[in-house]
Amino acid sequence: MYDENNIPAPTQFSYYLRTGRLLPTECFGRHKAKKSADDDLLSYKSWTTFDFLDHYATGNGRSVNLDNIGLLDRFRNSGSVRRAVEDFKAKQVQLAKRKAKEICRKLERTQATGTHIVFSDQDKTTTNVTNDGPLFSIGRSVFFRSARSAIDVNCINETLRLEGILKFSIDDAFIDAIDISNMMRGDQDMPFSKPYKIIASWRETYNWKGQF
Repeated sequence: MYDENNIPAPTQFSYYLRTGRLLPTECFGRHKAKKSADDDLLSYKSWTTFDFLDHYATGNGRSVNLDNIGLLDRFRNSGSVRRAVEDFKAKQVQLAKRKAKEICRKLERTQATGTHIVFSDQDKTTTNVTNDGPLFSIGRSVFFRSARSAIDVNCINETLRLEGILKFSIDDAFIDAIDISNMMRGDQDMPFSKPYKIIASWRETYNWKGQF
């Protein structure tokens, strides 16, 4: 029996999974959260897995931005994502050291003792937030990383000062919702549902001083 004090409110999608039947929206009464017609404005609460499933059934394929559904901070602070961010920062430090050494070798033939360099970098990796509660629906995502950095190099002391702006984003999708463990080939989507994109993006600044 449904206990409103202990069990999440029913959704059209979860009802279908249990019974194989669809009910009119009004059958869910006060349990159904109000949503904006534009999913980019959905900020009424932090989404749960049930909300992702409900949007799959009723959202008509409109994309969802983690910032607008209260999950961006949780995603950014998840262990998998933070490791990917810190790894990228460490990569920029190593790139800066290499570039500083290269430029100082070139400056040996001149009277210059230092210089200013600007460089860019980008790559992608994967993150896995499958076990992080509300982030389950995002699961494993391709994580895009880019940096625009500037370094001041002192060739006499072999030191550098690094400053930069990092950009991070995902371009995921909610598809194949029934085949959770990927046991079946192809995408197992319900006939009344529509897959949709899950996106997120943010920036961070970083600084580093040290020797090369």
